[in-house]
Amino acid sequence: QVKKMRRNGIYPSAALCVFNQMDSDKNRVVTKAEMSRMFKGLNKVYPVSKTSVKSIMDTLDKDSSGEIDEAEWIRFLSELPAL
Repeated sequence: QVKKMRRNGIYPSAALCVFNQMDSDKNRVVTKAEMSRMFKGLNKVYPVSKTSVKSIMDTLDKDSSGEIDEAEWIRFLSELPAL
């Protein structure tokens, strides 16, 4: 999706690029499993516990759907300055 945007002259924010990297099945939402997979890959440079992943999900998933959509990610990411 980001590549398509860039081909059309649209340069998405870094936050949207990270969201799209986490969204492994490209359904435009990030699940707890997808987020956990990302942090597992970053574990050596940015260790995050399972409890922290749950806390991140709880902070960003404002509609309590169990998933974070693009709008929630962009709108509420500022509530997690450590990310």
